[in-house]
Amino acid sequence: MKRLAILAIVAVFVAALVVLHAELARVHLADVTAAFRAIPASAFALAFALTVASYLVLTGYDVLALRYVGRPLPYPRVAAASFIAYAVGHNLGLAMLTGGSVRYRLYSRAGLSALEVGKVVAACTLTFGLGVAAVLALVAVLAPEDLTAVVGLGPALARGIGLAGLGVLAAYLVWNTVRRAPVEIRGVRVPLPGLGMTLAQLVLAAADMALASAVLYVLLPSGTDISFASFLGLYVVALVAAIASHVPGGLGVFEAVMVAAAPGVAADTLLASILAYRVLYYLAPLAVAAAILAAHELAAQAAALRHLARRGADMLAGVAPRALGAMVFASGAILVLSGATPPLADRVRVLAPLVPIGLLEASHMVASVAGLGLLVLARGLLLRLDAAWGLTVVLMLVGAVASIAKGLDWEEATIVGVVLVALVSGRREFYRKAALGRLQLGAGWIGAVALVLIGCAWLGVFSYKHVEFSSELWWQFAVDAEAPRALRAFALVAIGAVVIGTWALLRPMRAEPGVPDSGELERALGVVRTDPSSRAWLVMTGDKRLLFDEPGETFLMYGVQGRSWIAMGDPVGPESGWEELLWTYRELVDRHAGRAVFYEIAGAHLPYYLDLGLQASKLGERARIALAEFSLEGPRRGDLRTARSRAQRDGATFEVLPAEAVEGHLPVLKAVSDDWLAHKRVAEKSFSVGRFSPSYLRRLPCAVVRRDDQIVAFANLLPGGGLQELSVDLMRYGAAAPKGVMDYLFAELLLWGRAQGYRWFDLGMAPLAGLETHPLAPSWHRVGAFVFHHAEHFYNFEGLRAYKAKFDPVWEPRYLAAPGGLATARALLDASVLIAGGVRRTLAR
Repeated sequence: MKRLAILAIVAVFVAALVVLHAELARVHLADVTAAFRAIPASAFALAFALTVASYLVLTGYDVLALRYVGRPLPYPRVAAASFIAYAVGHNLGLAMLTGGSVRYRLYSRAGLSALEVGKVVAACTLTFGLGVAAVLALVAVLAPEDLTAVVGLGPALARGIGLAGLGVLAAYLVWNTVRRAPVEIRGVRVPLPGLGMTLAQLVLAAADMALASAVLYVLLPSGTDISFASFLGLYVVALVAAIASHVPGGLGVFEAVMVAAAPGVAADTLLASILAYRVLYYLAPLAVAAAILAAHELAAQAAALRHLARRGADMLAGVAPRALGAMVFASGAILVLSGATPPLADRVRVLAPLVPIGLLEASHMVASVAGLGLLVLARGLLLRLDAAWGLTVVLMLVGAVASIAKGLDWEEATIVGVVLVALVSGRREFYRKAALGRLQLGAGWIGAVALVLIGCAWLGVFSYKHVEFSSELWWQFAVDAEAPRALRAFALVAIGAVVIGTWALLRPMRAEPGVPDSGELERALGVVRTDPSSRAWLVMTGDKRLLFDEPGETFLMYGVQGRSWIAMGDPVGPESGWEELLWTYRELVDRHAGRAVFYEIAGAHLPYYLDLGLQASKLGERARIALAEFSLEGPRRGDLRTARSRAQRDGATFEVLPAEAVEGHLPVLKAVSDDWLAHKRVAEKSFSVGRFSPSYLRRLPCAVVRRDDQIVAFANLLPGGGLQELSVDLMRYGAAAPKGVMDYLFAELLLWGRAQGYRWFDLGMAPLAGLETHPLAPSWHRVGAFVFHHAEHFYNFEGLRAYKAKFDPVWEPRYLAAPGGLATARALLDASVLIAGGVRRTLAR
């Protein structure tokens, strides 16, 4: 599905270039260049001021969204987050996803939860949508003729649709005015923003549309025969088409719509104006975002300012690899695209006496190849690879120097230089010691590089359409032989891209790790004994595969079901080794074309998984009891005291068998277990829980309940390292057990754990508990909450949580981290199948 989506994006881009090529059949690059140079400095200055105003208005989107969520922040922090999010989102496309990812990394450091950031992103998207609807409706009513050429509607029909749109917006405003209570949709309460905030959204969004379109409008020649109102409608339609295409920055799509539909504007002047608009509204803010990141990194490293800059630097640190990766990719694209266009003639004349023809030719090719290298290495920067950072610095230096040597292209050299400063300043963010030979590009990245190369090929054909292509061009070497130089440079880049793509597709895949042998389990046992989490002992079931970090001090346990590679919980071992291990695991999964999934991870560790590009979905809540505060005294413990007393009257006794004593009791424990399974009519499960396995049980202490000197119930204990946590895994009883034996066993275990000095007792997870039903919450939350309340036939979700709640535990959320979208649903299904031991068992009660 993902590959088909990427192919669709490439197809849309190619179609846009075909349309653009047809519209520009009579236009030459020299015409566009002349029109660009004819734009007066005053127009550039005014467009720059409008760009600043537009980005200031965009910060209002975030201000309103944070107020709606109820988490307002200081304006400087909001402005920085909003600006960087939009600067990256505008250039990469898919602004809701890329901008949302940037916002999460910035706002989560200000204390917002993932759900709250999601609400902020949704509110910003709603504001943008209201603005688009309002502007298009107004233009359709006031100037319907101008939309006819764009959308193919008659003036009367366009005006009718516009009036209907204004009517809907007016009704929405009235609704926000008269209705105070939240709206209930399918049992979900939706709070309305209110009239004041809705008006503010409309005003802000309309101002944003007007200012952004004005940036391009003022760059048009002064005698252009098109009113601003008409141009505004055309601009919004082109913008919506660009966003819908998912092409990064809407490149090609925006231009095709504008050139094809703009009335009364010459194609060469319009294309020159769009080029200037792209520089001012897209590339300049991206460069400023790079400068902001560099300034914060440098300030954080300055001893005198370290304390003052720490909070700002911490806020920006998490987004640095993603933002810098985007900037390096943009720099590479600039170098590659520049190689397809002729240099400015007057600069070449200045350069010709100073630079030998061989150096001129070599510089042209080196700059293009360096650009291709940056396109690939930007992926390594997203993965925080140390080697990628070092090679990127070298290629950016080479690219900047080659840009000067091939045609005094100081603009390109400046852009590359600014990004290079930001990259060097952010050196500490790229710490992963991994070979570049292990770099996984992925279908999405290959698609992005393909878009750049296709755009480069089109730009070369457009730039040199006046040149008759023949085999002799390959061998022409002269100062004015611009087309042959561009042809050779593109051929070299294309060959390099084919080699890299072939290597990425055909390199041998590493063997898939199998179930661990006894040696690996013993190695893991040394880590488990010191880990504070009791759930680390699940590795001893032997049904999960293991991945160790290089020193062997940390490991992940995981299983494979279909394409889902599902890690059980967070890594086990010192947290200092987690990040490198998680990236290693992600790369291992990518090599096998799988989907990386993490099951039952703690909320405090979510940033690790978000940095992997995954999305978090809440699975439920884990119940933990603070043992130092636990006792059987007081009215709330009356039921436990009664159950304990009744069991004791019925002859029940409690004992904890040390691990070395379990072996001699395994036959009796097996009989109790079989009795329990038969009575419950259930099969053994695996992965997230243990199963009755002698090799597993004999490693751990076991709590037993005896009646008439016969073991009638048991629970194997999972002791966390350093007496931090205690929990149980298998908890089973036979037909001879006294009534209320589970309450009796839990009461005795809690008292025993407290006496031994353990801090916490882990009661395990209540699945689907605590999921949000808010309309802006993820769909999984709303579906999960419905299942929690209505799926008693398959599992008593509410009853399990109610049982654990009577111990007054601390509830801690647990999450599933997966690629998102439909992949999350598939990951949940695969995890269920893995735990149940098959599809049929998944559907059984």
